Amino acid sequence: MNFSLGSFLTAVIVSSFVILLFWILLKHSRMLQRIGIKGALFCIIIVALRLLFPFEVGIGKSLACTVLFPQIVMFLNIPCLSVGSSTFYIYHALYAIWLMGIISSLMRAIILYRRFKKLAYQLPHMMDKHPYEILDKVHKQYSHPVAFQIKQLPGLSNPLIFWSKTPMILLPAINFSDDDLFHILSHEAAHYYNGDFWFKIVMECLCYLYWWNPFVYLLKKQMAMWLEIRADLTATKRMDEQGQIRYLESVVKIAKKQVSSTYDKIPMFFGGTSSSLKQRILFMLHHEESKFVYKHKAHINLFVTIIVSIIICFSFIVVLEPYAILPKHADNTVKFTKETTYLVRNQNEGYDVYVNDEYFATVTQKYDFFSELPIYGDMKEVKGNESH
Repeated sequence: MNFSLGSFLTAVIVSSFVILLFWILLKHSRMLQRIGIKGALFCIIIVALRLLFPFEVGIGKSLACTVLFPQIVMFLNIPCLSVGSSTFYIYHALYAIWLMGIISSLMRAIILYRRFKKLAYQLPHMMDKHPYEILDKVHKQYSHPVAFQIKQLPGLSNPLIFWSKTPMILLPAINFSDDDLFHILSHEAAHYYNGDFWFKIVMECLCYLYWWNPFVYLLKKQMAMWLEIRADLTATKRMDEQGQIRYLESVVKIAKKQVSSTYDKIPMFFGGTSSSLKQRILFMLHHEESKFVYKHKAHINLFVTIIVSIIICFSFIVVLEPYAILPKHADNTVKFTKETTYLVRNQNEGYDVYVNDEYFATVTQKYDFFSELPIYGDMKEVKGNESH
């Protein structure tokens, strides 16, 4: 694999296009139900991997780009500072800014995480055994249950799960009914058993690496919402219709009690905005209906994932490269076209190149850029076919 400016920009442009396309198509719950949460998350994985590996494969082919791309490259190669025999260009400055942004974002996340981790470990365990009794009911849904700690944190806006050696479910310091507590614990446990932590890790890494790309944050927002919906589906898959309605009532009730909190900005946590809450509820309300309406959802799911995979794989093979002729070389440049140029085989098994009926040069082999030009055996054949 090779890394170049062309391969990097190709990865960013193609991935951003797919993210924008997904945001437009899947912001409505009906369309999301047709594709399915698994299909949507699989596409996110593919896009994330493309951004994490902005390379081109050895068998790749360059695609000459004459619009905007050459101007960008010329701008990046403008000298901005000379120190002794070394010259620094615009792209050196941008690399430095990019690196400082990565370090700054990463350090901030680590500091916030460590502070919150210290706070979480200092919290006392809930003395009331009743929440653990409810959690035991949740664990019965899983074949390999894991021991959770349950703690309360004053000032927390909404329940969340904190990943550590022993997973910890943190609750706001308010009173919940048994029904609401069962639904909360079911939802947070579903995040753990679904392995959502690893999705969050990859997405956080992408946000640190591409902190300047707004499409990555759009992808993060989409993924967070889809993981919330998947946790809802996992938590309610053994409930009847009345149980699912009570679950949604708990979700709405808890959302109404939410207040802004500094803890919401800690990485690796799960929380929903009002817009994602609306889509979660609509998705759940129409989920059972969609099983019958979208009978061919598996085929749609497979089709979309194949299309996205092809687009991403194509970006590994075909890479955009800038193509432009410098003004100082323009007068001495000849453009080969099938209207003005043709080749004539010579006696030395090579080709004589003619431009506007005038001899230009001799080549020993037929290059790729000659593939569309007419080739003749001798000058008699030229006179019989070329009319100028």
